[in-house]
Amino acid sequence: MNITSQTAANRRRRILITSAGTASAVSVIKALRLQRELSVWLHAVDVDSNAVGLRMADKSEVVPPASSPEYIDHLIALCQREGIGTILPIYSKEIVLIARHVARFAAAGVATLLPPPATISLANDKRGMSGFVHNLGIPVPEIYTGDRWPGYGLIGKPNSSSGSSGVCHIEDERDWDYWRGKTSDYVFQRLARGIEYTVDVLCDRSSQCVVCSPRSRLQVKAGQSIRGRTESRPLLETAARRICSAAGLIGPGNLQFFEDETGINFIELNPRFAAGGLMLTVHAGANIPLLAVQLAQGEVVKTVGAVPGIGMIRYWEELFISDRAQS
Repeated sequence: MNITSQTAANRRRRILITSAGTASAVSVIKALRLQRELSVWLHAVDVDSNAVGLRMADKSEVVPPASSPEYIDHLIALCQREGIGTILPIYSKEIVLIARHVARFAAAGVATLLPPPATISLANDKRGMSGFVHNLGIPVPEIYTGDRWPGYGLIGKPNSSSGSSGVCHIEDERDWDYWRGKTSDYVFQRLARGIEYTVDVLCDRSSQCVVCSPRSRLQVKAGQSIRGRTESRPLLETAARRICSAAGLIGPGNLQFFEDETGINFIELNPRFAAGGLMLTVHAGANIPLLAVQLAQGEVVKTVGAVPGIGMIRYWEELFISDRAQS
């Protein structure tokens, strides 16, 4: 490598992306590849050597699980070895763990953009978050605490969960009897009707939204949007901004709402990059991963909005791996 190319390589932003096998990580990698503002060098990690995002990065490796006692030490050592300047954690359990150790990462020269652990705990507590938003004067579906079938549709979910894991729909008394006997520490809420929306957000260190962009979830599979459209919904944007500010969100997140003829209902706040529809918001003009890197590194960024009326449909694509190439 000549001196010119070495200098160019040193100017590249070196970014660590965790949980490379998740849909969110793949979207983050794709979004950082699409932009042209920053020259980036991506290091992806996962517990699974076959994680697809490992094949999409400039460098990759297998790391211990977040539950491992050496996880944080391993990441910090990796960052120092590779000259990583920013870490973008993806998976919920990693996010809260890294958030508890931001001072250690900062001491190692690694920038983060994460909420305080208390904000993450609140967002992950379905009952607590519902009550918190209700107290802000924003409608939420009623939480049912009775023992008998209430006579209307319910949705049940673990009080602390990620994505659509464990979610059940209860439409009649037989469903109710089944799920009541099967579950523990579930939250049962009146089933919200109408159009489902996600509001993608990115908050600065003052918990003010730099990005606040609604999109309709027109078709969903396995908890991820496979068909959607960016929307202009001022009521949703106002509610999302208020919730983020009050909850103290910092960094990327997404809020779920339903809207029908009676108004909106807040469902949940996820303090992480979205899984299914992030690329829709990116292609509509709000590259949240790019802005997250810039904010993490102390740069001033302008408020950005996704252009409404941009549609998305999703299809599968493949990466092919040769055993011969790996040997």
